Amino acid sequence: EFRRVLFRSIGKTINGEEITPNLNRLTEEIAYFENFHHQAAQGRTVDAEFVVNASLYPLYTGAVYREYPDRDYDALPKLLKAEGYSAYAFHVYDKTFWNRHVMYRHYGLDYFYGKGDFAPGERVGWDLGDEPMLEQMTDILLEQPKPFYALAVLLSSHHPFLYVPAKYKTLDVGELEGTLEGNYLHAVHYVDYAVGKLIDRLKREGLWDNTIVVLYGDHNAGLSQYDKLGELLGFEADELAVLEMEHEVPLFFHIPGAERPGVHSQAAGMIDIAPTILHLLGIPAEDKLHMGEDLFVKKDKPVIFRYGSFTDGNVFYHASPDGVFEKGVCYNLKTRKAADLNACRAGHEETIRQLSISDNLIRHDLIKKFKSER
Repeated sequence: EFRRVLFRSIGKTINGEEITPNLNRLTEEIAYFENFHHQAAQGRTVDAEFVVNASLYPLYTGAVYREYPDRDYDALPKLLKAEGYSAYAFHVYDKTFWNRHVMYRHYGLDYFYGKGDFAPGERVGWDLGDEPMLEQMTDILLEQPKPFYALAVLLSSHHPFLYVPAKYKTLDVGELEGTLEGNYLHAVHYVDYAVGKLIDRLKREGLWDNTIVVLYGDHNAGLSQYDKLGELLGFEADELAVLEMEHEVPLFFHIPGAERPGVHSQAAGMIDIAPTILHLLGIPAEDKLHMGEDLFVKKDKPVIFRYGSFTDGNVFYHASPDGVFEKGVCYNLKTRKAADLNACRAGHEETIRQLSISDNLIRHDLIKKFKSER
C-alpha cells in the first residue's frame, strides 16, 4: 500500500524528467489498472485496509477498526491462514493508532511489525523512510515460513509531504518548489524510488517469481491547487477532473506465471482486490461474504463511494451532501458534461442497496450469524 501516489502523475514528466520512472516501467511489465478507485471514507488509510482485506464498504462515520473490530469478517489474512499461510503487517507508525493492534489480531495476523520493531534508519517524511522499511521487511520475510501474506503500509508520502531529504529532491518542479504540490511531487518521486528498490530486491532474492505483488494507493492526496499541477502534468483540472482525482488511485498486479501485462481500463475499486487474489490462488470464494468481484472478469458495474457517489466507466454521479438523488450531478464520461439524471438513477439505486447490505453485515455481525446457520 503506497501512500497517495496520484494516478495522473504516472507516465508523466516534469521539465523533461519522469516523476515515477519505476511505476511507468511496471505499466508495461505487469497488470496496471488505469481506472481504479479508492473507496475510503473518514478512516482514510484504515478504511482502505478494511475494504481491501474484507471486501466490504467502510462506515459512513468513524472507522470499522475502532467501532467494530470484534466482528467476524472474511478477511484475506484469515482466509489465507486457513490455507497454510503465515501473515504479517508492516507499518512504522504507532501500533495503537486507529486501533490497528486490535483489528490485526481479528484478521489473524501472526505479528504486526510497528513502531519499535524496526532498526533505526533514514527518516523520510513522518518516520523511517519507505526504502529502509521495505528493506527491513524483506529481511524479515525471508526468514518466515512460506507461503506468506504481508501487508506493508508506507508512510513517506503522507500529507503534508514534508521532510524529504534534499538528496531525493532531484525533480525540477519549477514554481511549485516549496509549495504543497511541489513537496508532493518530491515525495511521490521518492516512493517510486523505494518501490523500485523493493522490486529489485524481490527479484534478487527469488521472491518476485513466487509472489503475487499488489501495489495500490490508499486514498486521495489531499491537494488543493489542481490547476497548476494539471497544467504541468498535461490535464485540465475542470470540475469533473477534480472529482475523479479525489477518487482515482493506481493499482498494479504482479501475477507470477500468469501475467496479464499492460493497461486494464475497466472501472474497478479496492473492494475487488481480495476476491481477485483468492481467484488467482485457486481458493474457492463462493461462500465468502465479499461484495467485490474478480478484477480480471470485465463487467459494467458501479464503483461505489461511501457518501453515495459512484462511477461505472460510462457515468460519474456526484452525490449531494444531503443524499437527495435529484440534488446530485450526473456526468457523461464521454462528453464530460452534465447529463440527464436518469442516466445515473439505476447506479444510484444499486449504490444505496450495496452500502445498506455492507452496513448491516458489519453492525449486526451477520457474517458470524450466517456462518453459524450453515
